[in-house]
Amino acid sequence: MFGRKLLCSCLQVIRAICPFHKLSKKLRCWAKMKAEPSNHLYVSWRGKLTDCHFLWLSSHFKADFSHDCKNAIIILGVPADAHPKKYLKKAFPDINIDIRSGGRIEIAETSHGFPKDSIIDCSEGACIKVGRNFSGWCATQNDIGTRLAAKKSISIGDNCMFSRGISVKDNDGHDILDMATGKLINPPEPVFIGDNVWLAENVSVLKGAHIASDCICGANALVNKKFMEPNCILAGVPAKVIKTGVTWQR
Repeated sequence: MFGRKLLCSCLQVIRAICPFHKLSKKLRCWAKMKAEPSNHLYVSWRGKLTDCHFLWLSSHFKADFSHDCKNAIIILGVPADAHPKKYLKKAFPDINIDIRSGGRIEIAETSHGFPKDSIIDCSEGACIKVGRNFSGWCATQNDIGTRLAAKKSISIGDNCMFSRGISVKDNDGHDILDMATGKLINPPEPVFIGDNVWLAENVSVLKGAHIASDCICGANALVNKKFMEPNCILAGVPAKVIKTGVTWQR
């Protein structure tokens, strides 16, 4: 433990000398994880969980355990036939992950990956799970990647496909309080997205939403309630069912 604290102190000196140096920032993030043994970044590969230290010095991957973060876990799945470092560089191009105490992020293996500049924000005690074979898409450098923000729970099933500009949040971003009682009146609510769901361009999924398996959400839709029937097309603001009895393929 003394060694970890000494390392953190040394990296603070590096930050003071080179405040804008990217490697300095990477080393500080790595040191924050190592200074608290309860924080872990794992790769799930061939049925085993392995500490994934090399990602902290990798230019394409940005993960940050927040200040005083404890018991936070990130698990990234890797296909059995892939090389972990090469796969993660391809599947997570310039992805930004921010996690706080008690948070848990699990992203299963995929043959596709997250779009560039995606953001995953996992608040204290929250959980984000992304199933197998997830794919996100960005056509140009100016496109917005996938945004996932959880204060409670976001669950995304297997074989889901997200277009550009997708936002999934289980909260309103800021707390709203009753002036008389001080009670929170907009608590976060879990978001569930089933298997084989296609979200078209600029879809927003808000807290409490449930999208059943094999559904399609049309471009610019806003999903803010539960849709329990599978094989539907949802569209509009707010979203509603416009067609049933459908399915889709990549």
